[in-house]
Amino acid sequence: MTNCQVELERACRELGLKIIIPFELELESGKVVRAEALLPELGYLNGHLVSTNWEYVKWISEIALTKNYGLSIYGEPRNDNSFDLQSYIEMFSDWGWNSDEKKPSWMIETEDSE
Repeated sequence: MTNCQVELERACRELGLKIIIPFELELESGKVVRAEALLPELGYLNGHLVSTNWEYVKWISEIALTKNYGLSIYGEPRNDNSFDLQSYIEMFSDWGWNSDEKKPSWMIETEDSE
């Protein structure tokens, strides 16, 4: 697993969120796009995709726009970074809650979620 996947999995485990690692989706064009993870309870209707592969921006953006997924693309965390759960709480809160389940108490109310 990548550092991104390891950290996302840890954050989801500690916060009680579902995560799919890796996540693959075939586009209408036949191209298969792989994201590091899908967090199905966050972001848009079908969840929030996370990728560190900037070359996939075009295809992952197509998925996000046409398939109702949220999307974050960011750099791979370095090995020497310390895990910061509070940063994940803030990031996940910004993405928003999309599940029929009760919103977790750790989620921070943001201007967008009010």
